[in-house]
Amino acid sequence: MTPCPHNPAAVTATPVPRTAAVPGDAAISPDVARPGGHPAGGAATPPAPPPAGPRTWVIELPAGTVLLTSNHRLHRMKAHGIIQDLKNTATTIARVMRIPRLERAEVLVSYLPPPRVRAKRHPLASARVEDPDALTPTGKALIDGLTQAHVWEADTRRHVLRVTHQLEPGSCPRGRLRMYITEVCGVEG
Repeated sequence: MTPCPHNPAAVTATPVPRTAAVPGDAAISPDVARPGGHPAGGAATPPAPPPAGPRTWVIELPAGTVLLTSNHRLHRMKAHGIIQDLKNTATTIARVMRIPRLERAEVLVSYLPPPRVRAKRHPLASARVEDPDALTPTGKALIDGLTQAHVWEADTRRHVLRVTHQLEPGSCPRGRLRMYITEVCGVEG
């Protein structure tokens, strides 16, 4: 331990040579300070610990994505096509975001509908939904897509603890659907 030249009361640690590299970190010579280290170029600061609390990922579907609601009375083949599109979209986004495998999670499906007045809507806007529970078929298809992407082992109650649907206040010209996936730690199944 040596006193800091700028503040004699403060003490800094003497750099210790590193023998093993930290994954994702370049090897640092003991003579070179890390960015954000001591202002005088002294000891390197240790890496920040991972943030405490649950991790959350936000999947936002492209604007104007066709949604399936429980109010739709579609032919089964047309509904199947929409479900497959939603599954594929969720799988692709989850893989691009590199969402890790989760043991347990909670899911929130949040929808910001297009304007009520048709003249203010974009021509490719998704259907206007007024009932949050009507989003259940869309949420189920997205969760199935995340299962295909191996975000969790299966979409059973052991892995997906809760699915909630909500409507956001306001409007978006083409409608916007976001899915919040929150990791749940410390719950025994």
